[in-house]
Amino acid sequence: AVSANIVSHLLLGDAPAFTIPVYELNSPLELPLYALVAVLCALAAIGFIRLLYASEHIFDSWTVPLPFRTAVGMGLTGITALIAPQVLGAGLEFIGETIANDVSLTIGMMAILFAMKLLATTFTLGTGNSGGVFAPGLFMGAMLGGLVGQVGHQLFPEIVVSPGAFALVGMAALFAGAARSPITAVVIVLEMSNDYRLILPLLMAVIITTIMTDLL
Repeated sequence: AVSANIVSHLLLGDAPAFTIPVYELNSPLELPLYALVAVLCALAAIGFIRLLYASEHIFDSWTVPLPFRTAVGMGLTGITALIAPQVLGAGLEFIGETIANDVSLTIGMMAILFAMKLLATTFTLGTGNSGGVFAPGLFMGAMLGGLVGQVGHQLFPEIVVSPGAFALVGMAALFAGAARSPITAVVIVLEMSNDYRLILPLLMAVIITTIMTDLL
């Protein structure tokens, strides 16, 4: 599916999934913050996968019919949706709007959305319902990267000009750590955004995240 999207974009000229402003490395002093995004994404990816496996183990041990187990999962997912409706579905449109607006969300809201998306995905997949880690990984990475970008922008506004750039890098980093596929993560984000100006921090963050997840 990824290859098909890339070929379609290159040969047929399809529009990218995200329409974003011009993001680029504003200053070399931003690189340590991008490295921080990578470290946080590595820890988040490890936590995400371990929590998912733990929930699968717990729910698989239930001696109840599968329909009841999946219904419980959807009920728990519904509760998280009452708190944060944005976590329902793939969330790609919400990610695109967030990045296009250069992360207009508050730091607290991004933290809540990250946590609620983590819980909603765990409840869905852990109970045997259908889904994957691709879109949730992008969503949580965008929230985590955007959070670091917002904090950096508030502390160092002359250095961190575009918090949205950190959200874009966070998308690739967390997915790379969760799926153990760094090249795929880089290509997907570049293809979805059609923006290659962030290639240096993007590659750096993905490499750091991949190494950390492998070591841990």
